[in-house]
Amino acid sequence: MLGLAAPVGRSIAATATVALVSLCAVAWAASRPRPEPCDAGRYFVDDGVVLVDTGSPPPRDVLTVDDTLATLSGCPPVTFKQRVKRSGSRIRATFATCASLTGRAKLKVRIDSTCLTLRGIFRARKDGIRTSFTATRSTCGDGIFDPDGGESCDAGEGCDGGACADCVCTAPTTTTTSTTVPPSSSTTSSSVTSSTVVPTSTSSTTASTVTSTSTSSTSSTAPSSSTSTSTSTTSSTAVSSSTSSSTSTSTSTTSSTLLPSSTTTFTSTTTSISLTTTTCIAQAPVLPALRVVPVHTNPAGFATFATQPPGSSDWYVVEQRGRIVIVRGGSLVSPAFLDIQAAIGTNPGERGLLSVAFHPDYATNGRFFTMGTPAQGNDGSYAPTNADAVVEWMRDPTDPDLAIPTKVRDIVSLGVSDDNHNGGTIAFGPDGYLYVGTGDGGGGCESWLPGGVQDTSTLFGKVLRLDVDAPAPFGAPGNPFANDPRVFHYGLRNPFRFGFDPLTHDLFIGDVGQDAYEEVSVAPAGAAGLNFGWPAFEGAVQGTCGSLPLGGPSPHTPPIVSIDRRPGSTSPFADYISIIGGSVYRGSAIPALQGVFLFGDFFGAELGALRYCGGQVYGPVAVPLSQIPTPSGSLSTVTSFVQGNDGELYVTYGSATRVGRIAPQ
Repeated sequence: MLGLAAPVGRSIAATATVALVSLCAVAWAASRPRPEPCDAGRYFVDDGVVLVDTGSPPPRDVLTVDDTLATLSGCPPVTFKQRVKRSGSRIRATFATCASLTGRAKLKVRIDSTCLTLRGIFRARKDGIRTSFTATRSTCGDGIFDPDGGESCDAGEGCDGGACADCVCTAPTTTTTSTTVPPSSSTTSSSVTSSTVVPTSTSSTTASTVTSTSTSSTSSTAPSSSTSTSTSTTSSTAVSSSTSSSTSTSTSTTSSTLLPSSTTTFTSTTTSISLTTTTCIAQAPVLPALRVVPVHTNPAGFATFATQPPGSSDWYVVEQRGRIVIVRGGSLVSPAFLDIQAAIGTNPGERGLLSVAFHPDYATNGRFFTMGTPAQGNDGSYAPTNADAVVEWMRDPTDPDLAIPTKVRDIVSLGVSDDNHNGGTIAFGPDGYLYVGTGDGGGGCESWLPGGVQDTSTLFGKVLRLDVDAPAPFGAPGNPFANDPRVFHYGLRNPFRFGFDPLTHDLFIGDVGQDAYEEVSVAPAGAAGLNFGWPAFEGAVQGTCGSLPLGGPSPHTPPIVSIDRRPGSTSPFADYISIIGGSVYRGSAIPALQGVFLFGDFFGAELGALRYCGGQVYGPVAVPLSQIPTPSGSLSTVTSFVQGNDGELYVTYGSATRVGRIAPQ
């Protein structure tokens, strides 16, 4: 059962300077009637800052592409009013004249749905240049960061008004940049990689840099895998320390020069640089004293979920009865953004409106999606009674605080099933696709649809991965199963809440158990087609449903946490009944929580915390909810954990529900 009835500072960035190209810098300050996605926060690659947050003052649109391409291309700066366009999370700039190029150059940038990562391409087609890069957001202090200057924190700014010393800027990051360089009669290149790691007590830190360069004389640009000469250098440093001030640093400097071509014979060079800095604390978390700071004073109705549209400071609270209510400036906005109570029905039990997800380009296209299951007495406009469905909606073009109350279309409808095990989470992943968690159809030991969970041609008991910008049936590229291209993982009972680590992109799934075990499972970033075992396995234990077999093509992927809640269990989480999968903390306000996955239970009286590091689990440890105060008592009735656009972790709690920020006492 589910039982719903009753940043890191300046050093978050990695530095990567690519041979022959110094990456573009974009600065942006904006004030608009409705905030664009990801207005807040700053992005950077090397010392060429990419995006600067909205400033106040001045309240005006300014977007400048700075001249840090000078070494290669000599492109002059251009401004928003000249040749720069912004549409939601996309930015485009055109350089009509560049000193070292024969044709014009273009820059394309897109901010991902988490607002934490920016990806861009600099291209000069006529000259055969294409440079791709990734930038990571700074969420500590004012976000200005100069790794070349050795700065590691935000002097005078700190985190949440605290002193700079309180801002531990040690979150791991990965930046990968690859460049294809055009033909030239003479090319001199060198590369730079720099990483600084500050391990905390008893931590283990590894920084690894791999640089591969290949050269061949040919009539076209050749990939590095097919060149006649190649050189590879690998260096790694491991640091263990018992103090939080230990630092490991590796740095090398570089210069790059492109000489003009004077002959018809040329050398083609492909250079790929990958820099990975990882801080992995291989120990169980030690949690500081925590509290919950409410985002709003007056509660909403009982809510199952809340989230923020990309770049917005508003919260959208999902009430189970069928409303989505905006929280702005500490208050509930009236009327409700969406009111479909008639479509959801009454006495929902585990059913009802369960989550909402906003399209990555919501600010410009107004598209959003809900997952829900209508109960008795509904008007039939959402889906049939007991049919789990993902539905698309549209914001009212005349009023951004209202949705058009008629659905645009069905994205997924699972068909009628039992009245429980309805899944409930939908979220856009780091890859821009919509992820959907579905339940097994209900009943004991998958009795509603026997064999359906292990059958990859059905949608029950799955994680779906959907491309909502493509035609129906919306299966995303790279999904592993031909018999239903929407299915990404399978073998789940009731994945009510899941979430992505915003840094590693690992998917953490809280799967509600039957009578014996609750579980947390992980799908590592890049993994597809995992089988989490239900109903052959409950938690890590086989046979709680008799001899039901595994099916499908994949072996069992065991959970990272299997909580024994059978009578007589001595587990600190023995009172768990309906686990609430949480999120990995990557904020800046609570350094001790860095990299910690938090989870809870709808009925249980403990907050769980663990670290997942190198495939190993450290923890979990339990913290009594009674020790986590709220203004009206202590934390209870948790229904979701959500990362806010500020990088901090929030929770929906209480039968009269509030959204609250997890903060130190």
